[in-house]
Amino acid sequence: MSATRPDDATRPGPRAGASRAATATFALLGLSLLGGCAERILAADRAAFIVEGAQVVVAAPAGRCIDPKSVELGSGGGFLLIGDCALFLPDTPPAGGALMPGLIRVGVTGAPAGTDLAAFEAFLSADGRAALSASRSAEEIAVLARRADADGLFLKIADSAAGSETWRVFFPAGPRVLSATFVPLDAPVTDTVALEELRRVVRATRGANV
Repeated sequence: MSATRPDDATRPGPRAGASRAATATFALLGLSLLGGCAERILAADRAAFIVEGAQVVVAAPAGRCIDPKSVELGSGGGFLLIGDCALFLPDTPPAGGALMPGLIRVGVTGAPAGTDLAAFEAFLSADGRAALSASRSAEEIAVLARRADADGLFLKIADSAAGSETWRVFFPAGPRVLSATFVPLDAPVTDTVALEELRRVVRATRGANV
């Protein structure tokens, strides 16, 4: 996806560029209509989604498991929750002696792995902010911080409608772009904790799709 340059007459005008950006945004956030979808749980820490004929495996890192009741595949893509194994497996002690202070919501989208995340970020920071809001209102959203590196595009998002601040990462794995959001359980967590947990999910999932 190319950014539109107003001074280049050979490129589409702003309206056409905005339309394509919106389509890409909805696809990345799992809001596009998908066909030929299926899902199955492979193990306590793995689930497979088939989206438009391509399989993507979501994997939890060591000490984390997938909530089997959360695995869902609808018209907008696949979703599941990852948390401490002690939450889902009877008689399992918390990893490291303490529960992970949150859950991670992972979404598998219809966007191909080659999607330009830099252009996507630019759109989310402007007109596309509504797609990040629980109430679908751009005015409720503020992007507080961002980091982009080998693991993916990380955005810290404040949603006044939901009364929350969360870190979300967008990253390619296998043939698709995925998103993962850290959701605190009882109290806010530090950026360091949220980012580390997200990175562990990114790396486990990428490793499962090699």
